[in-house]
Amino acid sequence: DIIGAKFVRDVENGEIVLIENDKLESIKPFPPKKVRPCVFEYIYFARPDSILDNKTAYEHRKNIGTELAKENDVEADIVVPVPDSGNAAALGFAQHLKMNYEHGLIRNHYVGRTFIEPSQKIRSLGVKLKLNANQTTIKDKKIILIFFQLRTQYVSSECRFYRDLEQNGIVLHPDCIVGQAHPFL
Repeated sequence: DIIGAKFVRDVENGEIVLIENDKLESIKPFPPKKVRPCVFEYIYFARPDSILDNKTAYEHRKNIGTELAKENDVEADIVVPVPDSGNAAALGFAQHLKMNYEHGLIRNHYVGRTFIEPSQKIRSLGVKLKLNANQTTIKDKKIILIFFQLRTQYVSSECRFYRDLEQNGIVLHPDCIVGQAHPFL
């Protein structure tokens, strides 16, 4: 819809679609296989407004947060997402448990993806430049931090913001362990 194109259908697994001179040709050179979507498309790479299996990525992520809340009814003052990938899941988590949702980390939108950097030192510096604690929001609060990360080094860099403030309690809930996240999609 952004580019004004008309949606016809999704490209199937193993399908090659050729578009030439206003003609659309579908080639299926491989034998049919069970659909095995990439979980990162649902939880990380896709834009929130992307349609995946007839729902937006935003809806899928929010549902993951709701399911996570069903499994983890914990005491805390606020639910905080690690932006931007954790936003919808944190909202689903907070709404299900009727908790306050707050932006405890502010993302610098001028810093790109940090997980692809070649060394931990560069990744850690990127995280420092990319995220900053919203100190008045999280001061003296017990926090549930919702994030979509499998790389523990990246997560620990983000959590330094909270440790540095010597909070009363921090409850971390990584909601993106593939074995847990995939069944909710």
